[in-house]
Amino acid sequence: MAATTSMPGRARLCGGLTLVELLMALAIVGLVAAAAASLLFSVAQATAARNDLRALTVRQAVIEGRLSAAARSSIKVLAVGNNYIVLWMADANGDGQVNISEMRRIEWDSPQDQLVSYEAAFPGNWTPQQIQTVDIAYPLSSDFNQITTTLKGQTWFPATPWATGITAMSFSVNPASAESATLISYQATLQTQAQSVLMVGAA
Repeated sequence: MAATTSMPGRARLCGGLTLVELLMALAIVGLVAAAAASLLFSVAQATAARNDLRALTVRQAVIEGRLSAAARSSIKVLAVGNNYIVLWMADANGDGQVNISEMRRIEWDSPQDQLVSYEAAFPGNWTPQQIQTVDIAYPLSSDFNQITTTLKGQTWFPATPWATGITAMSFSVNPASAESATLISYQATLQTQAQSVLMVGAA
């Protein structure tokens, strides 16, 4: 039998990362992470800007639509100030006087940054006699700003929010006298987290 001769085995060197290589790898990972974070931030910013613009556009359309509808359906401007307007919606009973149920006050609520409409809404369980008791008629010479300001505290003259995020708003009429006004103009500053826009309209 032939004797087997064993070949001397080659020692295998186990490779490892040196400190310099480890630091370089960490630096590369850090750069990649920073680039990814920057990209994600840019995408998020662009998405937020698009969402803000969309929200402003929708809000502007809502304000224009509601103010135009209110103006078109009214028969007279009863009072106007820098942040409010009072409309006579209709002479429902034909008496030539303005009943509470025929009035609407549209107001910019500055503490809440919103546009609000006040209008009579009597409880459904009230009798006609109960409604008649509070549905007072006023002559056209009355101070309808003062009247509607007082009515705002009544539960049957509630506020309906029309739009939010309005940081400034003003009303004016043409001609300047409310009694003969045929055009209502308004300006409003709409604000989101990142954008602000000034809208101007008339009805």
